[in-house]
Amino acid sequence: MPTTTLGAFLIRTRESRTPDAATRTPGRRRVKGLRREEVALAAGISPTWYTWLEQGRPVTCSRTTLESVARALRMSATERRHLFDLADANLEPPPPLVTRVPSQLATFVDATQHPAYVFNALWDVLHVNAAATTLFGPFTHANVLRRLFLDDTWRFKNADAIAQSAVAQFRAATGRFQYSDAFQALVGGLADASPAFRTLWERKQLEPPPLTQKILLHATGPIALHYATMRPDGFDDVSIAIYVRRCA
Repeated sequence: MPTTTLGAFLIRTRESRTPDAATRTPGRRRVKGLRREEVALAAGISPTWYTWLEQGRPVTCSRTTLESVARALRMSATERRHLFDLADANLEPPPPLVTRVPSQLATFVDATQHPAYVFNALWDVLHVNAAATTLFGPFTHANVLRRLFLDDTWRFKNADAIAQSAVAQFRAATGRFQYSDAFQALVGGLADASPAFRTLWERKQLEPPPLTQKILLHATGPIALHYATMRPDGFDDVSIAIYVRRCA
């Protein structure tokens, strides 16, 4: 059922929380983390209704109620956004996936001297400037995750940290697309082709570990890069990644 992902997320979050004096209910504890009744009490909702929500039953859930559940589970900002994305995915289809780069963004990226590329909500690469092609080589895998896990020519010294951070960020950012064919094909294909991706994906991590730079193993020697991603105003579900060589 579509709500399985939302319910599983709520269960994982509840089990990861330690009860405090305000939420602890009397009696011997036989569950990991918080009890369903404790979450429901803190959120001001019916325990039965909250149980149905975790079980994936077709219940109607307002944004106000979701806010109460998020507070009761002491969710971080990232977890809260993911909760709402999963709830939205249960109610309506995802927005259309952008498959062509807007001309204004292509012009902007081409004008910068720094390596940069444009990518969509599922991290499909839509446009690469000349500096990025020179530094990274051709994008034969036109998706950031596919290139990271399947392209041996794209190698980094801190590859494990980069991979862990990338998978966590991707999961956190794509809740609305959980049930789309494109999302399922991408994640399923990567899980089949890359044991490393499959292991990281099964961790279900949302909060990426701190990562301030990437060290590219280039033919000329290691290159330390600062990087940032940005979403231009007026362009939904399209982002730009830009890299700058770290000064010695």
